[in-house]
Amino acid sequence: MPEFVLISSIAMISRGGGRILAKPIQKEMKDVDLNSYPYPFKDKEMDFVLCSHVLEHLDDPVQACAEMSRMARAGYIELPAFSSDIFMRPNDSIHQWLCLYDKSKETIFFLNRKFFKEDAGPCHLPIWTRFFLSLKVTRILWKGRICGEYLSSESWK
Repeated sequence: MPEFVLISSIAMISRGGGRILAKPIQKEMKDVDLNSYPYPFKDKEMDFVLCSHVLEHLDDPVQACAEMSRMARAGYIELPAFSSDIFMRPNDSIHQWLCLYDKSKETIFFLNRKFFKEDAGPCHLPIWTRFFLSLKVTRILWKGRICGEYLSSESWK
C-alpha cells in the first residue's frame, strides 16, 4: 500500500555539515493511503508537494495527479524515464505504469505495463548498465496543476 507522509516541520537544514535552520513550523503528520481518494487535505492547503517515484506504483495515477493539483499550489514529480524503465524492467510487477511526460501539454501519460509484459522476455544487464539506466529519470516541476491521462495499448501501436 503506497503511503504518503506529510512532514510539515523542518528538523534541520544543513549545508556542508553546518547547521543552518532548526525551526519547527508545524507538528502535524499524517499517514495517507495514496490509493484512497480524496486525500485528507483541504484545497491548496500546501504550497508545494514532492512526489518521487510513486505514481508508477499507484492503482489510479491520474486521480493522484488531480489530487496533488487540488491540494497544492505547485510541486515536483520524479518518475522513471520510459525508455530506461521498459528496458531495465520488461517484466516488472512492481511498476504498474510506464510514464511519459509531454511538456507542451503539461501532461503525464500513463501506459499500463501489462501491455508490455506479455511480449518481453527476461532482461539480463550488467550491474553498471543498470546503475546508469536508473539515473535516467523524468523530472517535472509544476505550478497550478499537473494533468494525467491514460494511454491505451491501441494508441501506443
